[in-house]
Amino acid sequence: MDPKLKQATESLSQNLHDLRSPLVALKHLVSLENETPEHVHYILKVSLEKIERVTENLEAAVNEHAEYKIPTIKFEKILKNSSEKKPIGYIISDDLTLQIQWEETAKKEGYQLESFNSSDYFLSISKTLNTTFCVFLDENLYNSEFTNTLAKEGFQNIYVVNATTTGTSPEIKGYVGKKPPQFKQFFAL
Repeated sequence: MDPKLKQATESLSQNLHDLRSPLVALKHLVSLENETPEHVHYILKVSLEKIERVTENLEAAVNEHAEYKIPTIKFEKILKNSSEKKPIGYIISDDLTLQIQWEETAKKEGYQLESFNSSDYFLSISKTLNTTFCVFLDENLYNSEFTNTLAKEGFQNIYVVNATTTGTSPEIKGYVGKKPPQFKQFFAL
């Protein structure tokens, strides 16, 4: 298979997978009857932001490899002034709840995290990302080959997000608990 076509296929596949998580969350919301409106609004907002981000990535991937361009569809921004958030890094986790908690905590502190559901997809676009940003990698997706590749690409602030275990690895800058940290400490790196 042509390498560009293979990369496009993997990218499209990951984006389609990424769409499923927030859609499942939205479907779950519909089934809840006793939730407070504030909580419902929060989950809807975060899920819709993720869908917007994924659809933009999907559109870009399709346009990059297609013989014709698909029309651009612009969604109204759900969060005003989101571009004013200070970027800090990326969280790679297949756990939507963890992603939401970390993104919301970062936003409350004035920072912005970008979430990824798989290490393979992150690697496929890593050359377009800022290597000075922190990479928070869920322990469920951690493997030394992946972190070694990230380090070779210039990522130096790699943290493993885990509940209890710690260890030593030259590529890993540290270990962080599942509970979102104070992001200010990472932004100052």
